[in-house]
Amino acid sequence: MSLLPDSALAEQKHFHQMPASIQTPMIPWAKWTNRIAPHYPIAGLGHKPFALEAMLWIHMMHQWFGYSDPAMEEALHDVPMLLEFAEEDVIPGETTILKFHHLL
Repeated sequence: MSLLPDSALAEQKHFHQMPASIQTPMIPWAKWTNRIAPHYPIAGLGHKPFALEAMLWIHMMHQWFGYSDPAMEEALHDVPMLLEFAEEDVIPGETTILKFHHLL
């Protein structure tokens, strides 16, 4: 049970749904994605790559919580909130997480 009124609960937003003016001072997402994008794989004949922003969110959680690559994949399976935070429907495997880590 929440102590907040229903109207306040309806107004709560995820961090990445907040205006850029709030996000940018904390983490320069636009700068990071612009620097990574030229090196990030694009869709071709193989499977569609995961969204760059989602992989960046996963990488940040990987660092913040101190997970190994296999543990990050397992956490995405076990903790739905982490997958929701990354705004991804499909869970990247540990190899995908490792390749993104090496790309950075």
